[in-house]
Amino acid sequence: MRLFALTFGGPESASTQYRLLQYADLFAAAGIEFDYAPAAGFSDFASLANADVVVLQKTLVSGSKFRRIRQHARRLVYDADDLIWLSPTKEHHW
Repeated sequence: MRLFALTFGGPESASTQYRLLQYADLFAAAGIEFDYAPAAGFSDFASLANADVVVLQKTLVSGSKFRRIRQHARRLVYDADDLIWLSPTKEHHW
């Protein structure tokens, strides 16, 4: 099984570290190939088809970027629990 995560930040980001990277050894022990890239600059959408599961971690992306991710991902898990902390008055809020 292949798991690919589009993360909120790089390895220094607490949410990336504590939600995903700390489990890399457990994924490997379970036979799960794991890789990730920050969602903000990601553009290799075709590569998502190689993953069995794509996790989009707490990142608001444009509608067109989301459609491209969804178009190529076999299964998409959207980690959205932190969205409640965003202010509805800010321009990036849905």
